[in-house]
Amino acid sequence: MDRPFESSTIDIGLNYSCFKWNLNYSGVSKNSFDFGVNAIHYRNNPGKFKSVNDSSLVMNPEIGAELSGYISDIIDFADKLIIEAGFRFTRYLYLGINNARYYKAANPRTNENLEEIKYFKRNEVINSYNGFEPRISFTYKIKPSGSIKFSYSKIHQFMNLISNSSVMAPTDVWKLSDNNLNPLICNQYAIGFYRDFIKKTIEFSVEVYYKKLENLFEYKDGAKLLLNDKIETALINSEGDNYGAEIYLKRNSGKLTGWVSYTLSVSANRTTSAFPEDQILNNRRYFSNFDRPHNLTFNG
Repeated sequence: MDRPFESSTIDIGLNYSCFKWNLNYSGVSKNSFDFGVNAIHYRNNPGKFKSVNDSSLVMNPEIGAELSGYISDIIDFADKLIIEAGFRFTRYLYLGINNARYYKAANPRTNENLEEIKYFKRNEVINSYNGFEPRISFTYKIKPSGSIKFSYSKIHQFMNLISNSSVMAPTDVWKLSDNNLNPLICNQYAIGFYRDFIKKTIEFSVEVYYKKLENLFEYKDGAKLLLNDKIETALINSEGDNYGAEIYLKRNSGKLTGWVSYTLSVSANRTTSAFPEDQILNNRRYFSNFDRPHNLTFNG
């Protein structure tokens, strides 16, 4: 059997440049304002394959740009209640130089349903997304050294790791959001109790959380992720629910210092497609690769 690629190298790279500007203003009583902008330029190299006999395969790079602005305010009500609220607005652009593939509407993303391949010049906009990301938290202080905190936040993630395992592997692929794959969206809620003991030498906290994840990706059976220029045909849309509780205890002084934490959690996903070939367990929930029900950690 002829095996021209038996001995080979694969070059995969992800580069991004970031610009940040932030301004803090505390001229209003009991308020602290933060303003800022953030710009990110992504360049993702999905893969360059070369064998010892000079056979090669080069994937086109992916280019993306993300521009965001944010504002937040921390309001302190007589050191009893602290409210932090703000939002961030993000504009994301998926740019050429690249080919964009378009599939028939209301059909699975398969080679048979490919309708058009369109070439885009360098820095020409292929697709764009807007993201509004509010966040708010309430911290209520309980004398002498305790507090209760509730928080909510929403984020968009435009660069995602496509993986079929819970740990990084050489076959993992970085992928920018494009005209076929939407950005990951996460809504997170948390509530916790925090307390210091013995003149703040011991810290204790217990927190429960819930995360709702949209636009996750699962891979089809036998899917090829590495060096696949039609990777969207190997992926299935899904959503996830992560929830759990964490207990944390830390000692800051004395002969024995360190901390211990225990987390009880669930990470479950379900596919969302109406097409049977793009479903796992008929869209019923299943535990994700990242599900770790029990996690006990010591550090000292």
